[in-house]
Amino acid sequence: MRHKSVFFNINWDKKTIKVKPKYSIKKGYQENLGRLFRRGIYKVFLEERERQRGDAHNEEFNFIREFSRYDLGTCPIYILRPKFGIIATSTPDITNPTIRFTEHSDDLNKSFRIFEYQIMGHMFCIPTNRNFENFCLSSYIKHLIKDDSPFGKELIEINYAENVDFTFKYMKDF
Repeated sequence: MRHKSVFFNINWDKKTIKVKPKYSIKKGYQENLGRLFRRGIYKVFLEERERQRGDAHNEEFNFIREFSRYDLGTCPIYILRPKFGIIATSTPDITNPTIRFTEHSDDLNKSFRIFEYQIMGHMFCIPTNRNFENFCLSSYIKHLIKDDSPFGKELIEINYAENVDFTFKYMKDF
């Protein structure tokens, strides 16, 4: 099964992603695609937050809005490297990916100013505070280690498109 986009071709049968030649040699391509990806994740977060909770227009989310809509500043997004060589997901989440704002996500936001968002076997960690890296990142990492979640404890910042293992190559390590 193949998929083509403006930037790359995906062959799911061979588990390959090939950047189209006109982009592969372009300086900053991986960084730009990574930035577009982060902006998209944040945009989905805001839209779902507004739909489910009706509070995405609150001032606390201004930094996310500035980044996702207007490409101002920068906002990190992290991905957890799974602890095991399996994809932990459910059939409904595969057929209809959904962001859920739950009591658990409220607790994480209150304690660490982060929102965890699982989609298609990946756990994305979305900071909900402009100063997350300075004030909350180290305590969140300690929490991940203590919690010993199957979703992982190794936090990988998404700076480049290739930081997201869309073909699940990490499973070869297990």
